[in-house]
Amino acid sequence: MKVMIWVTESNLELLNKGEVIQYWAREPGDALNVMQVQISYDEFIRLRDNQPEHYVTRDHMRFINYMEKITTASKSQLRLRFIACIYPIAYMLVWPLIYGILPAYSNYYIFGGIYFTLTTSMMAWAMYLHRDIKWSVPAYALVGVALFDYVDYWMLHNIFAFIFFLSSTYLMKTDKRFDWLGDISVTWYVLLVIPGGVFWFEAIQAVLISWFHLSYVRRLWRVRTGKE
Repeated sequence: MKVMIWVTESNLELLNKGEVIQYWAREPGDALNVMQVQISYDEFIRLRDNQPEHYVTRDHMRFINYMEKITTASKSQLRLRFIACIYPIAYMLVWPLIYGILPAYSNYYIFGGIYFTLTTSMMAWAMYLHRDIKWSVPAYALVGVALFDYVDYWMLHNIFAFIFFLSSTYLMKTDKRFDWLGDISVTWYVLLVIPGGVFWFEAIQAVLISWFHLSYVRRLWRVRTGKE
């Protein structure tokens, strides 16, 4: 497995000699003249463990934690995450196939009741399964959607649904690798002001969110199997 780091040009020769140098886990900005370098994971660990304390920044620690989680994730865990990503798409297909297309997915509560609550909660669990704590916000919001149905608690239901979609779009749009999915997500918000558009808005957003998480599962799988 290879790791990408950024180093100053003056440190390239020192790095080649095996000396410990200062590095960055991501592009530090235009203020510094740095170059992207690919090193082995073992070499990265050596650099990390021998860094002077004042070199270790918050960004370094985030990257270290990310790498440790990747290397410890088993293939079975990644398969479970894959299933968790596919589940929301199946969820969005099954309800309209059984009961037809309704104004919004919340309307299926009148047919499913407890089953709608349970299946929506499972989708929240599937989202929470992903290790990034930032996605706990839309996951908890989706739990609120499931617990407060639109019939008896329509105000709370809509508030939680609004938080879920907005937070998901924000997290996709601010992602460094797959921000283009966030851009697509934003363009479909126009459906909310079109008669009959809520159902299609929710379906499209669910697919985009699932696609986002599937992209990361695929990347983690490639890293885990040594292909990336």
